[in-house]
Amino acid sequence: MRARCVAACAVSILVICCGGGPSLEDYATRGEQLTTRLISRVATLDAELESRKLTPEAVQDYWDQRLAARVEFLDGIRNLDPPSGLVDLHEMALDLFSSLVDAERALAARVAESETAIGPSEWWSTPEGEAARGVDQEAIAICHAAQARFDATRERETLDGLPWIPSEMKESVRVAFGCP
Repeated sequence: MRARCVAACAVSILVICCGGGPSLEDYATRGEQLTTRLISRVATLDAELESRKLTPEAVQDYWDQRLAARVEFLDGIRNLDPPSGLVDLHEMALDLFSSLVDAERALAARVAESETAIGPSEWWSTPEGEAARGVDQEAIAICHAAQARFDATRERETLDGLPWIPSEMKESVRVAFGCP
């Protein structure tokens, strides 16, 4: 019985010292994959739209795909389990990206109401477009804040050879979100 108690205590101490949650690197890597995929998909959609004739169908297809990309990203972020030091940033990002999806849905609905196929310059000039742009600027700021947070972990590389420092305090993460 005493051996089990000692073993359980040892495991508990290891979990506390070494971090029982997800690793910062796993979280960052998955976030990087989601972010770069979204940025790439939206850039591709924008380029395709520029090369197409603007018809109501083409515009609707653009918005359907753009919103699908945003929702996929948001779902991916929701499914991430942030390390304890990033819970607040993660929750703020979730709220913001949820607001961005809502703002772009409102813009897509406004664009769909138009009887003629209007282009990006016209739809971004609408009140819904300006609102979506404002939320997008906040999302870009969060992207840069997250990138800075991960970039700051590089300073920890000097602690790598010190065995008495818990691993989560030594973790160095390199990601490139590609923030606009």
